[in-house]
Amino acid sequence: MTDEINKLEKKFLELIQYNVTVKSNLYAKYYFELRALFKDNEKEFPLTPLDKKDAEKLELSSNAYKQKLVDVDVK
Repeated sequence: MTDEINKLEKKFLELIQYNVTVKSNLYAKYYFELRALFKDNEKEFPLTPLDKKDAEKLELSSNAYKQKLVDVDVK
């Protein structure tokens, strides 16, 4: 079952050409909606918005993983 889901996810990413970016306004919208749902229990939703440094680190990590998947496909 897990292998099937992984294959489906991989195919989906290929079809959208690994374009999984999220615009900042959409990220903010859902972030604040989720925060509002958990406003009474900070422990259940301890996330903070990404700062520029963390966003850049996440993007580098994502690009490296994307390249790794592309390299596996080429083989």
